[in-house]
Amino acid sequence: LSLFTSVSAFNNAGFSILNDMSIILKNLGSIYTIVILIVFGGIGFPVIIFFEKIFLEIFKEITGKFEVWGETHLMSRAIKGEEPSVIYLFLTKLSSITENKIESYNQNLRGASNKIQTNILIIGSLSLIIFGAAGFYFAESGNPKTIQPLDFWEKVANSVFASVCARTAGFNTFDFANITDPSLVLICSLMFIGGGPQGTAGGIKITTFVILVLYLKNVISSKKVIEIYGQPISKKAVAMSIRT
Repeated sequence: LSLFTSVSAFNNAGFSILNDMSIILKNLGSIYTIVILIVFGGIGFPVIIFFEKIFLEIFKEITGKFEVWGETHLMSRAIKGEEPSVIYLFLTKLSSITENKIESYNQNLRGASNKIQTNILIIGSLSLIIFGAAGFYFAESGNPKTIQPLDFWEKVANSVFASVCARTAGFNTFDFANITDPSLVLICSLMFIGGGPQGTAGGIKITTFVILVLYLKNVISSKKVIEIYGQPISKKAVAMSIRT
């Protein structure tokens, strides 16, 4: 059950081997674990690679601090006529792999477009999660058939869970047949937007939604060029978003 749920959550598969996930209604650890898997699966692999690069750079800085110890250790072992320890060889090999991986990312992930897309997806995902969770919380707090019987933190957790799962993950900790009309509209809106491109979520995608919003803003303000973070958006990208 745990393995199936984990894989299904990361892939935003939209189905479960249980009728619902009410068994974790009050288990905040399980709720947030599934939320993290859904978000990382749906946000798109380019963003996952971005986070991996950050992690590797942090790891490189940490291993760099052991260089002095490594040199001292190597000289000490050489004077004694001994081979370097397994730990030293392992850390050296790991550091080399990390540097090569970072260099590969620096060569292949260049340009403003990658940074813009990453910023849009991270900010967009966080905004949708917060907006959706707040919407569910206020719409369902007084509903005795959903989250009213729960305490404050359980209500927050289940609201976040519902907000994230609404974007095609397909899980629910309470019966959606009992939700209020505002929550139903909210679910439809979140499902329509979905997740990030090159990810496992559905919907029209966050980037497409952002371009459409900026296009409408551009029409109202009569600007000739649509810009995101100071960078112009091509007419082809706008046309593809509209056709979507």
